[in-house]
Amino acid sequence: MIPMTDIQKIASEIIAEETLRLDMNRIREDLMGLYGDIVAELTRGGAGKETMIYDYAELMAREQALYIPEQAYEAGVSARDTEHDAAFMDYIRSIHLDPETKAVLRERDNMYYELSSLLGDAGGLLDEWVELYRDCHGIIGQKIDRFFNMGYYGADNPKAT
Repeated sequence: MIPMTDIQKIASEIIAEETLRLDMNRIREDLMGLYGDIVAELTRGGAGKETMIYDYAELMAREQALYIPEQAYEAGVSARDTEHDAAFMDYIRSIHLDPETKAVLRERDNMYYELSSLLGDAGGLLDEWVELYRDCHGIIGQKIDRFFNMGYYGADNPKAT
């Protein structure tokens, strides 16, 4: 078993590597620019709605917080007797079927549709923003399979050889 402190260290290293890549490609700058563009469009669309993108970002952050490296690792360790792909899908399904998760995702989706409607013809800005937000703030979520695999294929697992 890998100590949880090592899992946290690996997660931090992945975030550092990916953040460097994002900065080299100026992705985080693009995301910040989109915040400004969306706020400007929302201001044109009606008073009082300008800050909705920040509320939406909070919901997106709550979505990304669902992917916890230590839990993915433990799920991998626990699933060693199951076929890998099925075990990984069961792990992801368990996250998304949790009632609290469903509520967060439903709220996120509702706000997306409201923002998209408010943006009208500029709705493409929101889609681009979502993509860049996930690139910048969803690093662990996009790589959660690595942590699951560390548990599943750990050195003490006969299937790892």
